[in-house]
Amino acid sequence: MDLHIAFVEISFHETIEDNLRPASPYYNRGNAYTALGNHILAVDNYNKAVKINFQLAASYSNREVSYRSFGNRRQASEDMETAARLGDATA
Repeated sequence: MDLHIAFVEISFHETIEDNLRPASPYYNRGNAYTALGNHILAVDNYNKAVKINFQLAASYSNREVSYRSFGNRRQASEDMETAARLGDATA
């Protein structure tokens, strides 16, 4: 087997196994709603993404923006702390 193919197989095997229902569609839709200024629907989609993959740091940091937009400082702070703990450099 080609070493490059083996590397790709090994690198992505765990990710694919852990994400039978990928969070990315919800995360991306949350981003679209954020861009449109609809933070309530954005939060709903980030919540779904986090429920599927609780280690997706970007969902927490993006949800923080939406929470902050409607004045929910406590939730926003919690999300920023979680994003930072998960390795989000912007948190």
